[in-house]
Amino acid sequence: LALMYLDAARLPARIDGDGGILLLAEQDRSRWEQAGIKRGMLHFAASGTGPNVTRYHLEAGIAACHALAPSFAATDWRQIVSLYDALLELDGSPIAALNRAVAVAQASGHRAGLDALDQIKNRKALENYHLLHAVAGQLWLDAGEKAKAAECFRRALARAKLPAERMLLETKLARCGR
Repeated sequence: LALMYLDAARLPARIDGDGGILLLAEQDRSRWEQAGIKRGMLHFAASGTGPNVTRYHLEAGIAACHALAPSFAATDWRQIVSLYDALLELDGSPIAALNRAVAVAQASGHRAGLDALDQIKNRKALENYHLLHAVAGQLWLDAGEKAKAAECFRRALARAKLPAERMLLETKLARCGR
């Protein structure tokens, strides 16, 4: 329940006035629902009284790190990487590994994020997942490698289904000058 409250509290800031996706760094945190964050944190605290740590505890911990950070820059990315490490020990999900690579990039730079992408076990399972290619594209763009970024964004665009996702990827591709 903590995870649901924490994620839902951030929903109002995830879409712009035209229905476009706003990435976490672009979101207006004043639009996050503080009452939902408070309820999420209360449920998160209560969930810590049991003997087991589940994927939901770890995912709620990640959501709490985001929800409690006063800004994108002030986010505790190292703590988020640590939580993803624990999550990967529990289930080894390639999607969790992809999300971890994003956190690694924020904590340690785009090159470290690219290395984390290369180390994903079962990466082939993500080959048709547009976000694998979108993340790689963003990391290459951050590295100043516009040609590599454009190639990744094209792959992501070929796999994206939702109009808002496609619009975001087209914007990213345009930033590559391609």
